[in-house]
Amino acid sequence: MLRDRKVRRPHAIYGKVGTGKTAVLVRLAERLAAEAAVPIAVRLRDAQEKLDFAELARKRFEDLVRPVARSDGEVDRAWRWLRQYTDRIVALADGLEEALSHDDHVNGQRSPSWSR
Repeated sequence: MLRDRKVRRPHAIYGKVGTGKTAVLVRLAERLAAEAAVPIAVRLRDAQEKLDFAELARKRFEDLVRPVARSDGEVDRAWRWLRQYTDRIVALADGLEEALSHDDHVNGQRSPSWSR
């Protein structure tokens, strides 16, 4: 199902603090890696202005790969190859509650009830 672009879509796991949301993401990352996907864990609470999953994933990928790459060009080529040509990048985001709370605070809006 992950390989079929027609049925792939974002999924959200939500619950109260301590219910195991992050543990589920860790297990999902393990399963994805076993299927030759490249899971990139991003922390949404680190988003500064807007929730751009692709940009957050790319920055995290660069942070992980840059220390072992020979150049920034090599990092860019690896990202493009994995994302565009092999379609193996999977962004796993954690911290949605904090990101929504921050965004709502900035906009002066009340948090939706499902994010608490």
